[in-house]
Amino acid sequence: IGHHLGHGAASFGPPDDHPLDVGEVRAALFARLGPAYALADSGRLAEAAHLYRLAGPPQDWDNPPYFTVQALAVGASVAVVLGLRSDVAWFRAALGEHRFGHVVGGGGAANYLGPVELVLGRCAGALDDLDAAADLLASALATCGRIGAPGFEVEAACELAAVRLRRHEPDAARVLLARARPSAERMRMTPWIRRIDVLLGGGAGPL
Repeated sequence: IGHHLGHGAASFGPPDDHPLDVGEVRAALFARLGPAYALADSGRLAEAAHLYRLAGPPQDWDNPPYFTVQALAVGASVAVVLGLRSDVAWFRAALGEHRFGHVVGGGGAANYLGPVELVLGRCAGALDDLDAAADLLASALATCGRIGAPGFEVEAACELAAVRLRRHEPDAARVLLARARPSAERMRMTPWIRRIDVLLGGGAGPL
C-alpha cells in the first residue's frame, strides 16, 4: 500500500539505536529488505543502501521456496533505484524463469506486488535494454488490466511511459500517462501522480 500511496514511518523499520531482534536468518533478510524497499521508494537512498548491504550479496540469500520470488523482486526493485547494475543483471536472470508469474507472499497470498514482468521490465530499463523493457512492461500493463490490479496498472503505465520517452516516443508516452492519471487520482496514489507529472513534463523521473 505504501508503495502506491506513500510510506508511513512504520515502513522504514526501527531506528538504528533500537535494532530489531529478529533471530531467524530469513526473518533478518526480510527485516532489512522491507525497510530498504520503502526507503528507496521514498528517495532516502543512503539509508536504503545501508540496509541493502547488510542483507549481503543476493546470490547468498537463503530463500525458502515460498519467499524466493518476493525476495528477488524486492531486492531487484531496491537495486534498480540504487543503480547497482551488476546486481540488477543478476536479479533479472534469476527472475527470468518466473516471467509469467506474480510476486505473491504467504500461503494465502498475504501480499501482492504485481506481475514479475513489471519487475523484469524495470530491470531491463535500468540496464538500457529498452526494447526488452518495452515488451515486458507492455505485457505487465495488459496483465494488470486483465486481472483487475489498478494500482499496478498505473505503475506499469508510468514505467512504460518512461521507456517510451527514452526511446524518443513522446506521443505514445503521453497517451499512457493521460490514461493512467485519472486512476491514480481516484486511488490517491500521490507518489505516482507526481511521477506522472514529471513524465508529462518530459523528465524521466526515478526508474
